[in-house]
Amino acid sequence: MIKTRVNIGLIHDRWDDLLRVAGSLQTGKVRPAELFRYLTGGGTRPRSAAP
Repeated sequence: MIKTRVNIGLIHDRWDDLLRVAGSLQTGKVRPAELFRYLTGGGTRPRSAAP
């Protein structure tokens, strides 16, 4: 169970970025493993999966 509240303001402020990430994952432009590695601080900015 989550013990913290969802920060609706942060989601609102970053909505365009969230949609861009979702679209990149949906179209295969970014691999999920690359995104996860980037978000956890273990890698560089994700690159396109296709040329």
